[in-house]
Amino acid sequence: MDVKPIRSDNDYNLALRRVEAIWGSPAGSPQGDELEVLVTLIEAYEREHYPIDPQSSAGANDPERSIEELEHLSGRGHSHGSHFNRDEIHER
Repeated sequence: MDVKPIRSDNDYNLALRRVEAIWGSPAGSPQGDELEVLVTLIEAYEREHYPIDPQSSAGANDPERSIEELEHLSGRGHSHGSHFNRDEIHER
């Protein structure tokens, strides 16, 4: 496991690609451990660099905006941020 801090958008994108490659690895395996560490680093980077505005997350009574936020949070949206569900990182 060669995990490094995420200090730039390039590091962030490399980490996301690595997570895609090892997604679903068994918990406790070397790749599973790497996955958990990468997810933690990605979440920290996203909190700092891509925060979600609480008002926009609530949808502000705009159903289309609510759908966009749900798509974003589920990984189907087109904006930055992966927002992993920790219960799913070892499932396939």
